[in-house]
Amino acid sequence: MKTLINSLVLSFAVFSKIPLRSPEWKKENMRYIFCFFPLIGLVIGVLFFTFWYVSHLLFLILPLTSALLTSIPVLVTGGIHLDGFCDTMDAISSYKTLQKKLEILKDSRIGAFAAIFLCVYFIVFLGAASEIYNVNTAISVCLCFILSRAYSALFVRFTGSARQDGMIYELKSDMQKSAVLLSSAFYISICAAFLFFTNIFSLSAPLVGLLIFFFCRRKAIREFTGITGDVVGWFLCVSELFMICVAVLSNKLAEVITWF
Repeated sequence: MKTLINSLVLSFAVFSKIPLRSPEWKKENMRYIFCFFPLIGLVIGVLFFTFWYVSHLLFLILPLTSALLTSIPVLVTGGIHLDGFCDTMDAISSYKTLQKKLEILKDSRIGAFAAIFLCVYFIVFLGAASEIYNVNTAISVCLCFILSRAYSALFVRFTGSARQDGMIYELKSDMQKSAVLLSSAFYISICAAFLFFTNIFSLSAPLVGLLIFFFCRRKAIREFTGITGDVVGWFLCVSELFMICVAVLSNKLAEVITWF
């Protein structure tokens, strides 16, 4: 039980800015980190829904509400995944050799392509947030924060490492693979059940997430021969954004069908 609690706390300490006292960084404490990774998405989802609900009660203007909703995932995580997104987009867009791409992933500087795609990311996210008009859509979007992290855990579980060092390599080496598989399947199943009861069309979100999983896994292997921490962050951002957009669009579709 102590190992599970330490893994839970360590997961939040590593992948979020939530102030927790981090336990010792040792193998037994790292074993179940990815089993609890989706719970960070749950925290983001709860905060996201709470702020959306309060903003509607207070009749806040839509641009302000959308901007603040967009900032919530960044504030909770500290932008750790967006950093990986930027580095990976720079590396992929460079069309350099494998060694050069891996060097770009380690480079802390932001390149032109990273800046361009980061702007696109926030524009699309902001647009999706501005389309959340009812409770069902808000719930569907919030569940995407859990789904993206459950798929990310599977992404680490089923994709080899591009380097024989780094945080992801250590976590992957020490992870309890069967536990990660079962816990991720549990999170995805629970989210799918909630999506079914809110709107059956919303089930397209986890299906799209699965397609993005296979696409990004193939691209990561082709571009880098495997994953690094940056590549995992890139996958999380891409899958999360696509699922949120699909969740919003599917709820719009349900409204249109109901109207007719």
